Amino acid sequence: MAREFVIVVTVDAESQPIEHRVAGLPVSLGRDPANDVQVASQFVSGVHAKIEEVKGRVFVRDLGSRNGTQVVTADGAKARVAPHALYDLSQCNSQFFLGSSVRVQVIDAA
Repeated sequence: MAREFVIVVTVDAESQPIEHRVAGLPVSLGRDPANDVQVASQFVSGVHAKIEEVKGRVFVRDLGSRNGTQVVTADGAKARVAPHALYDLSQCNSQFFLGSSVRVQVIDAA
């Protein structure tokens, strides 16, 4: 049985977070309606990033987006995820940014 997740997307400081309940990974994120989670922001590429599960751990992969995907490291600094590389979300409190401002949090709903 696939793990359920809640993907919480906050586009900017003035908008309310939007929750997306998903039954399993991978989940694609981007501006294009074909994504599993559509994000309406000019700073998000049509196909921006993917959330994946590998051996029970959750990762984010930037899909070569124009504005990149960033994580907040343990020391509080933002670091860009290399295009097409996997980044373990357990190292950044299960959250990341599409571009510099769209915050995404991944919550295990189990």
